[in-house]
Amino acid sequence: MSTDSSDNWDEITSEIGDFAFLTYSELAEGRSCRPLEFPAPSVLRCKRSTINFYNPHTGKYHLLDNVLLCKNSALSTRNRTGTLESSRSNSSEYQDIGYCLKKKLSSTVHGSVFKGFVVKRMKTAPLCNISPKGNTATLGSIHEDVEVKNISRFIHEFDFLGDESIYEPTHKSIIIKISSWERIRKLRGKHLKDPLKEVQAMQYLGLGKKHPNIISNEIALQDDTFFYNIMPLCKDGDLGGIIMSDITAKGRMSEHDARHWFRQILIILHHLQCNGVCHRSITLDNIVVHHNVCKLIDFGLALRIPYEHPIEEYGTTDASDGTKRRLIISQGQSGDLTYMSPEVFSEDSRFDGCAVDLWSAGVILYIMLIGSKPFKLPFPTDTNFDRICMDCTLTDCIDYWGIDLSADAMDLLQNMLVRDKRKRLTLAAVMKHPWVEAISENDSKSSSSSSINSTYSSWTSKMKIRGREKKRQ
Repeated sequence: MSTDSSDNWDEITSEIGDFAFLTYSELAEGRSCRPLEFPAPSVLRCKRSTINFYNPHTGKYHLLDNVLLCKNSALSTRNRTGTLESSRSNSSEYQDIGYCLKKKLSSTVHGSVFKGFVVKRMKTAPLCNISPKGNTATLGSIHEDVEVKNISRFIHEFDFLGDESIYEPTHKSIIIKISSWERIRKLRGKHLKDPLKEVQAMQYLGLGKKHPNIISNEIALQDDTFFYNIMPLCKDGDLGGIIMSDITAKGRMSEHDARHWFRQILIILHHLQCNGVCHRSITLDNIVVHHNVCKLIDFGLALRIPYEHPIEEYGTTDASDGTKRRLIISQGQSGDLTYMSPEVFSEDSRFDGCAVDLWSAGVILYIMLIGSKPFKLPFPTDTNFDRICMDCTLTDCIDYWGIDLSADAMDLLQNMLVRDKRKRLTLAAVMKHPWVEAISENDSKSSSSSSINSTYSSWTSKMKIRGREKKRQ
């Protein structure tokens, strides 16, 4: 049965937290402080190996290299000096899994990004009528399954590896972000992005409640040379590609389609605020899409927001205490200039971590609805920034450009992209804005909208159950 998107959005907005209503003026009354540290990451030791591999599509055995296998060793966590140290043994569940590096996609400051796939150790293996062919054994016919522990003679006879384990592919594709320990140490304190902190933030946001719109860290691995961040692959590319297709074909994205994606971005921001995390680099490139569901990636610049301590006047705590968040002392410029808030660009003495992410969301909405970037620099010397964000004449500009945009859409854009931090809409005000809550005929017929809302409803239902269980405990 199709789910009406308006009903699901009502469910989502009915659970808006008090934190989403806080204005800059309210936050400015308190002290500002440095961001909190994320909990230490959970990282397993691994080795890059060549394995015995069975391909069920070709019926052949061969050697597969560049496979990451977990060692039977202790779990590692980050200590105060920033290095990883062993803490406890917890790797047994990963002993039968491998992660194969298949194709390099791009380079990063700290290393490379690869596409790959997951392999698993076979419990039984078809081994009858095998004929040797170099390092590959060809399957003639399969009569029965033979236990892996009894097949060492086949492995040695057909020039397989001495290890008796044989692996087969799974249907799971992955992204592997590889960072050099040498570069991590060399750039620490000199470059804002930190591969270790990215994993810390991802694991922190995924503790017991992986969110459907946040990319998850499947596992973090390390050897003596590299640090590996392994994530699921989203096959539909990034949101920027989808928007550019619409801009190329129609000049801009329709309000209906823009609303579908923008609601998901707001759900992401609500989850970040709920957990006291500031992303600082929300861009179209950092939002990927999988089956019409967008997911936020790249947490290398993320900060953990400090909160007022419930007892100590000058103390700080995290979001779990439910107190008011504090403004963050300036951390310098960070992120893409197009999406950077003016207070971060100007390096104001303090900023609201949640507000800078909401500003980026406003820029994304502008690109979707107008078909171009609003400005090059978030500074008064940029003519468009001066007109839109200082003089607040966005409506006049849109009329002059001859763009057919609803009054509600123009009102939302204008009130999100205001230079004066005290006049901007809060997250709650954006989520409750008439344009965001609007329902068109297509909304109730849109299978994609139903998909994301049903996914979110499933997640919120699980959270409610966990919440009730926690109260009973």
